Formats: sequence, structure tokens, C-alpha cells
Amino acid sequence: MKQVLMSIRPQYLVNILNGDKTLELRKQIPKGFVGWINLYCTFTNPSLYFSRETNTYYIKNVNNWVGLDCLEGTIPCRFWLDEYFTYTKENGNDNDLYDIHELDYRDLCLSNQEIEDYGKGKDLYAIHIKNLEIFDRPKELGEFRQYYNSGWKKQNNMTGDNITKAPQNFMYCEVEE
Repeated sequence: MKQVLMSIRPQYLVNILNGDKTLELRKQIPKGFVGWINLYCTFTNPSLYFSRETNTYYIKNVNNWVGLDCLEGTIPCRFWLDEYFTYTKENGNDNDLYDIHELDYRDLCLSNQEIEDYGKGKDLYAIHIKNLEIFDRPKELGEFRQYYNSGWKKQNNMTGDNITKAPQNFMYCEVEE
């Protein structure tokens, strides 16, 4: 089944996993795609950890914190994509602000300044996070295969190469359910 693998930094992923962030802001999205978006937690400091004891996600600046599972380099969750919003500069002028509704800032878990710094005047897309599914066991990159459509190299009928390197932004993939 064709899906998307998307990289995300731990400080943003923790807000999704805790249910605070319901919009994910991107410069590029898989336009026309409807389906599962799997979120890959990148390697950065601070790191994202999960406590099985308290069922809580944490951002910490330490490595190998006792009693916590590090989620960097894994795919801990996925969500359904079928809707997104486009944010543009109000009058097409870089000095203008993005036309973002006041309530969206809460759902993005970002400040106006963070959005301005990220967007740099280009169109931005806010993906509505629906049907968030947190995996009991985070998935590994090797469980996903590159998705090849008719225009790409195709191997073993519908099976692509196992993914060994996370995408910079996103990539199409297949995963056995």
C-alpha cells in the first residue's frame, strides 16, 4: 500500500504525540495524495524519549536516560492525510504576514515569528493531522520500502528497495500492514 514517510524534528513530534499539535506545517507536501503519513523522528538535540511507566513523551538533552526509550531514528506514529490548508503572504509582499487564522497558531504549536522564519515568504501548507495512530512498538526504516510507480524503477513487481536513509522532507513508501 502506497504511503508517505516524512521526517520531523523531535521538538515538533512530541507535540503531535501528546495531542497538542493538530496541524503540521510544511514547505512541500505530497499534493494529490490521500493516505497514511508515517513520521520519522530525526536525530537532533534535544532528543525525544518515551516513558513506558508513565506513558509520557519527553524532550531531553541527555543520552540514554534510564527508564526511557529514545525514539530518534524510528517511526513512532502515523496519521491520515486527506486535507491541508495553504498559507500565503496576505498581499504577496514579503513584508506582509502569512494569512493564518488566530486559532491555527495553537494547532500548529508555533509562534508567528517561527512561521515567518520558516516560510521566508514562500507558500506554506498546514496538513491536518487526523486519526493519529501511535505504534505499540516504533517501526524501523528497514520495515519500509521505496514506492516505485510506473515512471520509476520497479523491482519484484510491487516491492521496492528497503529504505536505509530517511528522507530530507518526505518520500513515497510501501509497508506491509
